[in-house]
Amino acid sequence: MNQWYTYRANIQRTGYIQSKPIESGVEKWVFQTNGPVVSSPISVNNTVYVGSQDKKLYALDAKDGSLKWEFITGGKINSSPTVIGDVLYIGSQDNHFYAIDVNKGKQKWAFKTRGWIESSAVIFEDTAFIGSNDSLFYAINIKTSQLKWKFQTGDSIIASPAIWGELVYIASNDGKVYALDTATGKLIWSFATGDYIVSSPAISGKLLYIGSADNKVYALDVDMGYQKWAFKTQSFVESSSAIADGIIYIGCFDSYVYALDAQTGALKWSFETENAVDSSPSIAGGIVYIGSDDGTIYALNTENGKKQWEYKTGSEVDSSPAIVDGFLYVGSVDGKIYALQ
Repeated sequence: MNQWYTYRANIQRTGYIQSKPIESGVEKWVFQTNGPVVSSPISVNNTVYVGSQDKKLYALDAKDGSLKWEFITGGKINSSPTVIGDVLYIGSQDNHFYAIDVNKGKQKWAFKTRGWIESSAVIFEDTAFIGSNDSLFYAINIKTSQLKWKFQTGDSIIASPAIWGELVYIASNDGKVYALDTATGKLIWSFATGDYIVSSPAISGKLLYIGSADNKVYALDVDMGYQKWAFKTQSFVESSSAIADGIIYIGCFDSYVYALDAQTGALKWSFETENAVDSSPSIAGGIVYIGSDDGTIYALNTENGKKQWEYKTGSEVDSSPAIVDGFLYVGSVDGKIYALQ
């Protein structure tokens, strides 16, 4: 059985899973929370986990959307969860990073930062890596809940980290991408873009792909941090890339979804929605799935960008879809979590 156990499906953040496509985008179930859902769901062992701005984390039965448990934090949850074994990890705007027992929905421990946490953790070996709005990037031992190291950036960190080899990659609102040693937090390289970054790095084939508010999508060498190419869009890029078969897919505030050659940055196709695209695409079965601020979830053919189906929610879709075994799970600012098939 496939699992979408972390933000963007894996620690490289590629947004790709080997699964059959979502055939028609018909509703399987809908669950109503009491606040906007911009957190991106995950799905593990027939359970969907997702946060809401009503300050709660929800565990829902993947089959029918029934509530298994809920966990209340002291702030809005825009962060997305990660499940490793029997433990779920998630950040909240109450400044805490939580470890929660997935079977009972009870807190195991909490780590306090000095700012909101909107970044989504990446777990590598025994360490959780997470950014905070306090401008610090934290490495936390998940067995002891103790700080291993922290790294100072120049502004808040909303983007989520990615792992490649022994390095962890993070972007900050200071406009920079950083590569750090996972063991020590030592800076290996940094790359400056022209504006803030909330897009999360995605890595494939020794290249890192990231969007910036300077209206560009960048491909950077993972080892040295030099620019391989940059693609100019018409507005800021807050979406994160999905990568499959030598193509990267990314949304943009200019209302387009772009498909770019991963090696050269050449435009393969673009698809226009009716509003900004903050959601990040997910790929399964030759289809790219993405939400738009026009309230719609789109399914587009990876080859040519042709629309396969669309599904309208009640408000903006900033959440990014999780796909498992022919089902798609996504949140909307209308406060609902949708399961489509």
